[in-house]
Amino acid sequence: KGYKFAFNLPTLIINDDLFHSYAIIYDKGQTVKWHFEGKLNPLDRVVMIKLYADGNQKVQIPYVDQRWHSKVGFDTVQFSLENSRLSRGVLSFEGSAAMSGLTINHPQLSPQDISITKGTMDYHVHIGENYYEVDSTSTFVFNKLTFKPYFKYQTYPTKQFTAIIHKEPFPAQNLFESLPDGLFTTLDGIKTEGQLSYNLDFFVDL
Repeated sequence: KGYKFAFNLPTLIINDDLFHSYAIIYDKGQTVKWHFEGKLNPLDRVVMIKLYADGNQKVQIPYVDQRWHSKVGFDTVQFSLENSRLSRGVLSFEGSAAMSGLTINHPQLSPQDISITKGTMDYHVHIGENYYEVDSTSTFVFNKLTFKPYFKYQTYPTKQFTAIIHKEPFPAQNLFESLPDGLFTTLDGIKTEGQLSYNLDFFVDL
């Protein structure tokens, strides 16, 4: 019989630049409602969107269970893209993304749900003729940890990847309190003192 999934978008309400809609999801005999809302402004090249499920339900990613015997869900996800511009052959844009209440269940990872409270990023991206670059002014937040990484992937004349992360000293306890719940159970409740720092300079010519 195979896997069956259906997606129905009954209505879309647009008021100036703002929009709101909902989708009816039919997945493995269950019916749920997903809500979409955000902003679209083609003139200013601004896109903002937020997705969340009805009531206190999580948005469950379809087909993951069928394909990998895993479950992945989240409370809300948000994404924005703005300030895109083209200068001297380089496309630059910035925006943000955020996810809250992420849960992952897979028996090979953990016997219980793995959960991440929040993850956010404010990104600044440049795309040139032969490279993709995440500027170091970008900020990534993972629970209580904050990073400002730099990534670059060059496509030719040779494929190269660069990653640079310099993390200034921060309370060691923040690291352990940021680990995903359910993944490192032997570290649950651990208490630490002092400071940690992290420096990564990585380059590979593929």
